Amino acid sequence: MTAITIILTIISFIMIGEIVLLTVGIVRKLRHKELLSFSKSLIVIFGAGAVSAAAAYLFVTLVYYRAEPSALSYLESGEKVTVTREGSTYFFDGPGEDKALIFYPGALVEQEAYAEIMYRLAENGIDTFLADMPFHIALFGVDTGNKIIASHTYDKWYMSGHSLGGVAAAEYCLETENDIDGLVLLASYPYSDIDKNIPVCMIFGTEDRVMSPKRYEKSKGFFADRVYEYFIEGGNHAQFGSYGEQNGDGKATITPEEQKRITADEIVKFVNDGE
Repeated sequence: MTAITIILTIISFIMIGEIVLLTVGIVRKLRHKELLSFSKSLIVIFGAGAVSAAAAYLFVTLVYYRAEPSALSYLESGEKVTVTREGSTYFFDGPGEDKALIFYPGALVEQEAYAEIMYRLAENGIDTFLADMPFHIALFGVDTGNKIIASHTYDKWYMSGHSLGGVAAAEYCLETENDIDGLVLLASYPYSDIDKNIPVCMIFGTEDRVMSPKRYEKSKGFFADRVYEYFIEGGNHAQFGSYGEQNGDGKATITPEEQKRITADEIVKFVNDGE
């Protein structure tokens, strides 16, 4: 997702608050002049908030990336992996019993777009939880992992996310009181300090033109000493998910399936090497 789209989305939510505050100010003046009853004041305020929220929701609905049909096939249970819904979260339950990973989608990307990597991880012994986010923006649901962890028992928990979802996953590691055994970032990096005791796996595509190299270099001061960094030759930003081409991204020279297979293999290696 381009920075411009993300900024416009955030601005739209800010505008909701501004419109409601402006409406409240007008209503107060009318109430002071006894031109508006209390009940009608409430109707006007709630009406302004509802219309603003509806407009913002419509904007997000129009601009977010939808999952491609190829991803939806991985939402079906198979021989080794059972896929179920827990509220708005997809649970990929494989043969493993002691390790689980919570995944935060990229900004304005439909969660189902990441089903393939989640399925591949579950096949290889890492159960996965594919979280849904308010308005498809993980920064609005940073604490989503708390409910998931509270509802399941695993020996080890890992947080992960793509792009802005990775930023939110890193933020979760900073804020939560739960023990996190590793952080996996796909085409992403933290914006602030994270627990230096948490090992970090960072996977990028060499053709990624969305992620800022300068910001990534600057973010290295936030990492722990234990950082596993892997560059997928020919991979780009969007092919970590299945939602089509992304504005401003580079042209991948490998298939989406190959990039996802490599990604899952590297995550499994990172998790197993940390045991």
